[in-house]
Amino acid sequence: MTTPSSLPLDAPPTTNLQQHFVRFTAHVGVATVVTAAFGSAFAQLFSEPALAGAGKMLLMAGTGWILLLLIARATLPTPQRIPYEALLGQLMRNGVLFLIPITAWVLLGNRGALEIQLALVSVSFSFSYMLFQHFRICLQTGLKPTWTLLWMGSLLGTAAGWFTLLCDVSMLF
Repeated sequence: MTTPSSLPLDAPPTTNLQQHFVRFTAHVGVATVVTAAFGSAFAQLFSEPALAGAGKMLLMAGTGWILLLLIARATLPTPQRIPYEALLGQLMRNGVLFLIPITAWVLLGNRGALEIQLALVSVSFSFSYMLFQHFRICLQTGLKPTWTLLWMGSLLGTAAGWFTLLCDVSMLF
């Protein structure tokens, strides 16, 4: 049986702060590039400029992560917060990897209703994977499972808020 202490940490708690910062920055950088490319690709499907789509997607996807990091910074003790932040960066990077195939497919010129459906499937797989992994992160760092609910609420809540403000929601009906 796997116990929380036997789950492998990508960034061990003994790693120094500079290494955590470099790793976190690299993970967030990859997540930012992939998220912007995803937004850019799908902006074209809705006759928007690519840069506008990238910006909207970064706002919709990034605000929840920033909110969660601010909450962690304000409420968690440093020995627990540092590994949690490092693992969140890794989670961001791994989660967006599900978006790369459909993003590349659309950027190569394939545009239509099927691509929108495939994008929704990709986002669903990404979110499901991250949900499961966030629960594991809570086990690894000793956080209560309610942090997974907080993570889910911050991501979905801010994404829905930005979506209703920035996008033409009439396209859904």
